[in-house]
Amino acid sequence: MRRLCSLAALLVALVSTAVAERKRIALMTASFPWTFGPYQAQMYELSLILDSSGIEYDISWVTTKPLRRGVYRTWEDVPKTGVVDPPEGFRVDHLTFVGNGWDDGGTLSASRINALGREHGFDHVVTLMDITKCVPDEPFRQPVTAWIPLHSETVRKTSVDYWVLRSYHGIAALSPSGARAMEDAVGAHVDYLDDGSGEPSAMGRMRGAAQVDFVPHVINRRRIAKNAEDGLRMLEKRSVAEVDSALSGQPIVDNIREPTLRPDTDESLFGRDSTRKDDFVVLIQGGNYDAEDRKGWDTSIQAYARFYNSLSREEREETHLLIHSFESYLMSSDDNNNMDAPAAVMPIGLAIELALRDIGMPYGSYTVDIAQHDVAVVAAYKKRASVCLHPSKVEGFGMNVLECQSVGTPVITTNYTAMADFTKVGIAVPHRQMLRAPGAIYDLALPDVEGIADALREMHGTHLAMKRGDQSAMIRRQADVTEFNGWVDRTMSPRSVGERFEALFARAELEFESRAAGRLDFRSGRPPTVNAVRVVTGYHTPVVDWDEPWTLLAPDGLRLTNVEAMNSIAWSLLLDDGTASSMVAIVPARYLDDGSHVPAMGEGGRTMNDDLPMMVRTFMIKAFQGRMTRMKTMKVSAITNEGNPKQFPDGFALIERNVGAVGGRRELLDELLDEL
Repeated sequence: MRRLCSLAALLVALVSTAVAERKRIALMTASFPWTFGPYQAQMYELSLILDSSGIEYDISWVTTKPLRRGVYRTWEDVPKTGVVDPPEGFRVDHLTFVGNGWDDGGTLSASRINALGREHGFDHVVTLMDITKCVPDEPFRQPVTAWIPLHSETVRKTSVDYWVLRSYHGIAALSPSGARAMEDAVGAHVDYLDDGSGEPSAMGRMRGAAQVDFVPHVINRRRIAKNAEDGLRMLEKRSVAEVDSALSGQPIVDNIREPTLRPDTDESLFGRDSTRKDDFVVLIQGGNYDAEDRKGWDTSIQAYARFYNSLSREEREETHLLIHSFESYLMSSDDNNNMDAPAAVMPIGLAIELALRDIGMPYGSYTVDIAQHDVAVVAAYKKRASVCLHPSKVEGFGMNVLECQSVGTPVITTNYTAMADFTKVGIAVPHRQMLRAPGAIYDLALPDVEGIADALREMHGTHLAMKRGDQSAMIRRQADVTEFNGWVDRTMSPRSVGERFEALFARAELEFESRAAGRLDFRSGRPPTVNAVRVVTGYHTPVVDWDEPWTLLAPDGLRLTNVEAMNSIAWSLLLDDGTASSMVAIVPARYLDDGSHVPAMGEGGRTMNDDLPMMVRTFMIKAFQGRMTRMKTMKVSAITNEGNPKQFPDGFALIERNVGAVGGRRELLDELLDEL
């Protein structure tokens, strides 16, 4: 018996050791795996890849939505907040759900991710979100790899993206062009203190060089193709509404509105005996939920109208526009147990039917479907189409573009960013010019309406040729599809994506160790006395294009008494564990003429004193510059965002009162009058 107990104890110890050695990895994105959006779906794909890899992972799912703080080993344990349960058969037994406790509506930040990492012992964190969602208020305290869609051709030093990207250890870029742009921007050390050795200094290693690689989303083209075939077979016999109801278990909704979506009408696009089964169908499919019309709905409608009006009457009768848009109010259903949004929830995006009527498209020439559908119906739309029209103003990846090509349907896109990379079967149309819309966080490419209309005419010609049995047209199309299929299988299969991630994880972890070693080297010596602070003056701040991590917003007439010591303290504020999250520091100042302190508030105590020097993290200044230029506005915004600023010791700043004000410079006025 004693021997059996000893063996049992040894077995328990071995199991405990094995569990302890499992690598704890956190997958962080906006919501739960089965809710709307490609980010959730792709992070779920990654969780399955990691679960089946040779490395033992303990996988935690972290949503940026508020969730009561805690560790939930099963979905049944998670406090429900209106989110619908996983579909039947949806596997989640490999996931642990971690509640973040972020119920204050606060911004996602490095400090919050670090707090989660410390609490739960994460060995690695993977985020999947737009770049600017995370504020780099302090260095990450565990390896962090960002799976990132880049929405621009380059990453400029004047952009917020530059500062956010530099904070990550690993960057998995969703497109080849995105990988090149991010590698160029943050893939090398910024050597703040070059000692001439040719090696990065401690400061350079501490700030780091992000490890960048192209890691796309998973495209399972065989699954997409099967969904499409299944959907088409069902739609041959039943309406879209009936098929959706059968697959989802929900009541039939709006079953009689569109005759094109029923199999038993003369106008049917899907009926087995329909006279329209060989019509040229242009599909526009995607989200219609942003004010900037990023998916290019307006452009697509204009281009289609030009193409349609160029056809003969007979050709028009055999041409149809099928629009399937996902409206903004549908997104609220995910957080409300799939309930229909209240009437007060207003849509965001283009009024599509109004746009079609305003541009003169006749009834019967188009179908507008704004319902949420099962994946089989969505894929069937793609397969039924003769061409998918998707000329977005920008795409970080373009899932719809790849899924259309996966079922053999060509696409028309904009020759910009990921769309240029991934248009293999179809035409990528050069854009007209770049747009910068107020409120947009990145530049947008303006699609070319006439160029898209020309591409539609070319696709229509190919359609007619294949309909006639033109062998050369069929062979060219099949060759394009075959080449695309092989490329997707090599590049975007679960195995390929998993191998790329494993290699990137290893590089990111080495980068984390390098930065940690640089930080230790920095702490072992005297803090540097240069390159921490950039001083700017003036009513309007200059556009940020410097690498100094702090920017001193200073009035005209500022005199710093000890620049070296200020830089030394600034580095310490930035890097010390106890104060690293500080983003604002007040610099007390005295007036030169009488030695009095510069008050924090201006006359009347209603607003901040314009003479008060304030040191602000440079990335925050950059973020502000998308909306403001006045220095005093930036100061107020910085204090509002920080809430609890640090404060320098007294004696670093002196100010000559009223410099630049004509009222305080009578001699300047006299000189001007003399010159006249």
